[in-house]
Amino acid sequence: MAPARSAARMGRGCNAEAERAFRGRPQAERLARALRRERLRFTQSYNDRLFGGLVVAALAGIVLFRFVLRVAAAETAAWVAFAFLQARGAPACPGSRARWSRGLRARCWARAACRARATCSSAA
Repeated sequence: MAPARSAARMGRGCNAEAERAFRGRPQAERLARALRRERLRFTQSYNDRLFGGLVVAALAGIVLFRFVLRVAAAETAAWVAFAFLQARGAPACPGSRARWSRGLRARCWARAACRARATCSSAA
């Protein structure tokens, strides 16, 4: 019984000492901020993967209906979908003023700029 009691006292003492030494933001606020940041990263990653999949599907439709099935209306629809996706572009950095970027080079530049800025990780 005595060793368990002393271990419990040591645990309380260590926690109290750590709480006294902690001088930053409260832990709940830090955790909430980290949760917002990770949720933003997940959403951005999901949207990028979804956008990439739609572009690949449009290109596959173009090739399929151009060379394999030879359906002009379906090929035209695939071209329109591809043009719409390229004109619309992938979502830019959530913290930026520009809501959408234009074309592949602009998207790559926007992602690099997004990673370089601190506002993207803190925007929620």
